[in-house]
Amino acid sequence: MDRKIVTHTDFIEIGKKNDYFLWHFMQKKQEESQLSLWSIFKERHGGLNGMSEILNSFNVPYYESYVEDSIDFLHELGIPYHMLWKPPVHPLTMIDRNYFFKPVVIGFKKFNKVYSTFDECYCVEGVIEVINKINPELILNYQG
Repeated sequence: MDRKIVTHTDFIEIGKKNDYFLWHFMQKKQEESQLSLWSIFKERHGGLNGMSEILNSFNVPYYESYVEDSIDFLHELGIPYHMLWKPPVHPLTMIDRNYFFKPVVIGFKKFNKVYSTFDECYCVEGVIEVINKINPELILNYQG
């Protein structure tokens, strides 16, 4: 099962070889944040990576990219810019610029965006719902 880091330029190749897949667009240094989902290729001290747990349970093709490097691609999929990038409200708030970008997991069928964590929540349950929308059989046949 494919699990790798890609860029938006790989979209055509990914869509050609997969009937459905998950694509996780993350913040840079997300493994250092308080979020429960982060790259399956990075380690963090403390806590379980919700994405790793999901992928251990469901056999679904999975790809990773950074939101920051994919803004126009995501916008072309129909996601408004304001949903992808939001700096802090107060200008004196010191937050790492990487955390201005909002992560999202998108479920695709071939070349079509089907559902995303923006439709649900950016959480384990939200990703499971994305999987349900792209292939309900994976959820129905879960043996966990």
